Amino acid sequence: MSPDNNRLYSGGRDGTVRAWDHLLGDAGAGAGAVLVMAGHAAAVCALAVDAGGKRLYSAGADNVVRVWLLADGSCLRSSNLFALTHADATSYFGAPQRAYSHSFAPQHKVYGVALSRDGRRCFAGCTDKDVKVWDTAAGTLKLALKGHEGPVGAMAAFHTSSTRLLTGAGDATIRAWDLERGRCDCVMEGHSGPVLAVVISSDDRRVYSASSDQSVRVWEVTFIEGAVGAFKAQCLRTMGNCHQGRIVRCLAISRFVPRRMCWKMS
Repeated sequence: MSPDNNRLYSGGRDGTVRAWDHLLGDAGAGAGAVLVMAGHAAAVCALAVDAGGKRLYSAGADNVVRVWLLADGSCLRSSNLFALTHADATSYFGAPQRAYSHSFAPQHKVYGVALSRDGRRCFAGCTDKDVKVWDTAAGTLKLALKGHEGPVGAMAAFHTSSTRLLTGAGDATIRAWDLERGRCDCVMEGHSGPVLAVVISSDDRRVYSASSDQSVRVWEVTFIEGAVGAFKAQCLRTMGNCHQGRIVRCLAISRFVPRRMCWKMS
């Protein structure tokens, strides 16, 4: 959704990203589709819009992350994960680190994308178990956050912090990352299956997660900006078997009621 709530963006199996003017209602088939952005060679798996509503980031099963200008739908930048290079001595966080894992190979896919609050960083979750970190201004891959033991498909950035990120993965855990230091600050355990979705309330005090174990969990989180090891989390509630055995794959938080949540099941 655009920051002004006037446009909805969708990514499809046809490799396109579409912008919809939901204010036009149901005037007919395809009504409201005001922009079609084509370029991915495979299904679009994830989308993220910057805070200013000017750029949209899309991750595709073709292992490409694209940056789109929403004013006209043109592609500003296209980054193929397997064509990127890096300097071993360069790190986004100050210390020399390699930019990606030894397991990085063409069969891996990108399944999640998110943006930091300040728009300086773009994150991509991949089946190689790492979280890739981009410098959005330069379009260069800077680092891989390592720690998950399964594919990373769920991602959420905090609303009041540009130094924290949450990721959910196939190892049934949620990890809280300290982006200033490039390290995991907390591992949230409790799900018994892959974590498929993670969302954060607008006040950054609640986290909601959905898993293939058919449950939705509510977490209370606290952290101190800039402090090492200051991220704390506890599970407040587990809503098991939410949909009579059907898996919850998507979660959304109301912008107007910070702790009201809805979900999509399959």
